[in-house]
Amino acid sequence: MQHGTYLLVLPWELDAVGGVSQVAAELYRHFEQSGEFTPRVLIPHWPALQPIDAIDRSGARTTRFRLRAPVDDNWPPYQIARYLGLLPAERRRIRAMVRRYDVRVVNCHYIGPHALAWVLAKTTGVFRGKVILSLHGLDIRTIAVMRGVRRRIWRYALEA
Repeated sequence: MQHGTYLLVLPWELDAVGGVSQVAAELYRHFEQSGEFTPRVLIPHWPALQPIDAIDRSGARTTRFRLRAPVDDNWPPYQIARYLGLLPAERRRIRAMVRRYDVRVVNCHYIGPHALAWVLAKTTGVFRGKVILSLHGLDIRTIAVMRGVRRRIWRYALEA
């Protein structure tokens, strides 16, 4: 019996070469075979204001969708203020996508700014399901060397 969608968030298609892709592909196959959830891969894609659905080369259901992160790797000071101004529209877009696919779990792999969008959606009540941040080797080292505001933001994200 399926209980909504398990969303695997990756910055590339599921059949890309690499260890992170293999982990995500195994999770996808597990949920597809078990029927516990309907698996779907979400690929953050800036031009996709609305979800763009496809089947990738491996046969996985994919959706390309714009995820506006509250901060990115450049972290200009004005970016958070700008994001707050856009937050109502972003909340509506994410809420509509969550409803469209009945998303129950969001599992971000190869975490980056797009993962923060899901943490914020959860924190603000837009998404009531589970957010899982799957850290892989480089993610852990990258976060470990962060300082200041960046470190506090990621610490909050990991504890949320």
